[in-house]
Amino acid sequence: MRSGLAPAERDTAGQPIEPADIDRDIPFQISAVAARSVQGDGGIRSASTLLNLMQQATAVADRTEVLGPIDEAPVSAAPRTSAPNSETYTRRRRNLLIGIGAGAAVLMVALLVLASVLSRIFGDVSGGLNKDELGLNAPTASTSAASSAPPGSVVKPTKVTVFSPDGGADNPGEADLAIDGNPATSWKTDIYTDPVPFPSFKNGVGLMLQLPQATVVGTVAIDVASTGTKVEIRSASTPTPATLEDTAVLTSATALRPGHNTISVEAAAPTSNLLVWISTLGTTDGKSQADISEITIYAAS
Repeated sequence: MRSGLAPAERDTAGQPIEPADIDRDIPFQISAVAARSVQGDGGIRSASTLLNLMQQATAVADRTEVLGPIDEAPVSAAPRTSAPNSETYTRRRRNLLIGIGAGAAVLMVALLVLASVLSRIFGDVSGGLNKDELGLNAPTASTSAASSAPPGSVVKPTKVTVFSPDGGADNPGEADLAIDGNPATSWKTDIYTDPVPFPSFKNGVGLMLQLPQATVVGTVAIDVASTGTKVEIRSASTPTPATLEDTAVLTSATALRPGHNTISVEAAAPTSNLLVWISTLGTTDGKSQADISEITIYAAS
């Protein structure tokens, strides 16, 4: 016993017992290398061979070593929160009551304002609704007149057409010449063979002037080159009335002299369609024909 160690235990065949048989915690590879190293026919002849086998056995043991169980710490119950103290509870309750009171005050003010507005609109229930305030009534003559042209101002027609309910229109393509602002140009009626064609041939002919807005007409100025021509100033609810009876007389028949003529109109209501109606034709250069070079309309003053 040179090393001071006890000799290895042997099995029935006389071979050393492997360390794993004595202690099962010793890895199999290390146990086998240790047993072969002391056997005469174990195949281990040099220290390098033993070192190589031990390194391999150690590597295998490291890979296959089973980790021991991990001790799990006991789960502690969550700490119970303490109930709010009396002071915190009182403060929160007071803030809640203040918020409710402020909201109620705002709601009350809004209801009072709404009631005041509704009272102004509808007024006393027994008196009914004020349709003028609600904008439900149709415009009256006074409100319409207020929206017409300024008093005494010139009202420029937007359109003019020949009105001839009893026959064909006389020179309809030249009607604009009567309102073009140029006295050198004119609208002429047809030349009639009858010296007195109105009302024997037809009841007359005229020019329908459409105004830019409803206007109370005060004066109509007419420039003519004909002699003996008589005109009526009329109003209409539409620019295309079916008959002369669908128009209203504003001035009776007025005789015109050659040149500039002014006709005063006693109109009580505004109109958007003004008719210069030739009831008596007259003559131009000895022919049965009327010639109108310019028509100017003035709003009532």
